Amino acid sequence: VLGVALANWPKFPRDTILEFNESLTILLVSVLFIILAARVELESLLQVGFAGLVLLAIVMFIARPLSVWASSIGSNLKTNEKLMISWIG
Repeated sequence: VLGVALANWPKFPRDTILEFNESLTILLVSVLFIILAARVELESLLQVGFAGLVLLAIVMFIARPLSVWASSIGSNLKTNEKLMISWIG
């Protein structure tokens, strides 16, 4: 009932709520992937061997940041924002 009442209220700030919802979604997805990565056990990483760890390091520290920088060419993202996106990825 409250949702119907607010949707029909002429001065209800829909744009503000949609913007907040988008920001909250991005934050929650980012936190989800960080938590999933934190749950990986050290024994699991050691089972992939040295080659697997090297590949993981290349993807984390070279490939992902390069893809973020290449895909953000022409955008108005600052360096700190690009680094944050690379870190979260």
